[in-house]
Amino acid sequence: MLNFKTKRNKIIFSVIVAAFILAGLIPVISYWVPLDTILFVLKSIAIIAGAIGLFLIYRKWPGIALIVIPVSIIVGTVWIWRIREFTYEVSLTEILIVALGLIFLFDKFLKKDFKLKLYPVGFFFLLYIALCIVSLLWVQSIPKYLITTRMFLYHFAVFFIVINVIENIKNFKYALWAISLTGLAVSAQLTWKVYDLGGFLTYAVPERTQIITQVGSWVFIAAIIILCVPLTYTLALISKRIWQKIILFGSTIFISIASLFPLGKGEVFSLFLGMTYLGSRLKRKRVVTIFIAIAIILIIAVPMATFSGKFIERVKNTFRDPNVQYRVIEYSTGSKIFSENLLFGVGAGNLKVMYKERLPYRVETDSNNFILQTAVETGIVGLIILFLIMRSIIYSLTDIRKKISSNSSRMLFFGFVATLIIAFVNGMLEATFIGLNYGIVFWYVIGLLIAWQSLLTKAKS
Repeated sequence: MLNFKTKRNKIIFSVIVAAFILAGLIPVISYWVPLDTILFVLKSIAIIAGAIGLFLIYRKWPGIALIVIPVSIIVGTVWIWRIREFTYEVSLTEILIVALGLIFLFDKFLKKDFKLKLYPVGFFFLLYIALCIVSLLWVQSIPKYLITTRMFLYHFAVFFIVINVIENIKNFKYALWAISLTGLAVSAQLTWKVYDLGGFLTYAVPERTQIITQVGSWVFIAAIIILCVPLTYTLALISKRIWQKIILFGSTIFISIASLFPLGKGEVFSLFLGMTYLGSRLKRKRVVTIFIAIAIILIIAVPMATFSGKFIERVKNTFRDPNVQYRVIEYSTGSKIFSENLLFGVGAGNLKVMYKERLPYRVETDSNNFILQTAVETGIVGLIILFLIMRSIIYSLTDIRKKISSNSSRMLFFGFVATLIIAFVNGMLEATFIGLNYGIVFWYVIGLLIAWQSLLTKAKS
């Protein structure tokens, strides 16, 4: 029962009553006001109410407020703006990134604290974005340029928010849970999609091109899922509460199995390498690791025999696979384009234009190799900045390794390394980093890593 003597409960009750009254008035109002207008107003009210709620959560639990960013990718587009011939789809994640960024700056203003963190990784990432912005001077397609530049700006915003919001180990631990929750949410959404396509009801495996959710196409779904496995498993090992361990171990198994649904060889190979590394480093937890691995293999081999059989068939036909043959042509074509635009590349987002002109299939596509993508779009200058970003991340890992001492910290460290191995290997085989949602999750992880390094440095000083 609500105690109406308290001011907070009076407000909650008033909001609930107002919501019911508004819902009841919608059919009546719709006689005079177009339904689209009503929905627009309701969405606006929901966004304002959500922003207020997010602000209140942020003031009390900043780490928990961060969780909504990666998890919200499962919602997808919530708003569509049409300006003449242009259509801009706004996702809930984009709205939350902007809202949380503004909340963070407003909170800084209230506290009169104007110190902002950037770190070398952030500085070089910002430098790369500046190069992308300048490439407007030589791009062929401005719409593709705008899409790519906007994507990198959101990725940077996620990284910037994470490194600045996390100021203590408690918030870091809260924010770390977002990776497990994201992996679980995306895997559940994928599983439902496969079920909806009849994947568990028949002996036929759904075509990968049909696997599209609010997160994106199958390649981005699988890439995000495998990115979440190492840290989910690591969290399961270091968690002290039994209920947390049960949930996280179960999530590790479920997420790992879900990664097989799209039948991506590159994704499974990347996950195998990353988890093999993690298992080899967790010497004291080998029994648990072997048990989890056996459980995953048994589930894949028996209940999921249709998927595992199809995957083995794809592995056997690797060198006859049209996708592999396409990659050979793509890499060769990309290398030629790079040699013709050596210094600054063809401009942000314009690899698709060049591929459509040069590839025999006449399709607009990104490169299945993030280094080649960077080389073609931003040239040698972009490659240098990319290697500086990678060098800064490696330096952070080295610095963290020197500063940690507890067993749980070492396990968490190996979880981060395994995650980066998966991201690097998969990025060399698939077009992943160019995806908005994948980049949001990846740069959230990098933000966590840099924030952890900062906390360890502060603790040592």
